[in-house]
Amino acid sequence: MKITALLLTTLVLSGCALKPTVESELIGQARPAVAVSDVVMVESKPEKFEKIAVLTAMSPARLTAADAKLTDELLASLKTQAAEVGANGLILTTLHDETELVRRTGSYDGNQGYAITENRLQRVAQAVAIYIE
Repeated sequence: MKITALLLTTLVLSGCALKPTVESELIGQARPAVAVSDVVMVESKPEKFEKIAVLTAMSPARLTAADAKLTDELLASLKTQAAEVGANGLILTTLHDETELVRRTGSYDGNQGYAITENRLQRVAQAVAIYIE
């Protein structure tokens, strides 16, 4: 019974850790929240718009290369955060992968040691949340 509860807790916590994190820096006046479906990605600056915030979404560090699904999750997280600050548009400014070299060491039996070096990848997306007039 204890093992089942521990397993469920581990699965729940690891599921939470796999979601992107989003940081928001207000650079203008926030507006009332809008529906996420009202937020559009724009490729170039509209004629009349107001900057509201700079948003950064980061995937959890992982051992495998980022895929299209991960990028979609990051963009969805940016849209959700943009809607919360009242933006109806997003201008994507960067989408890149960051690599971190991680070295782990340990011992098999107290005498024989090992060292493992691995690359951890993190996809980062940054956008400016805007209000298009």
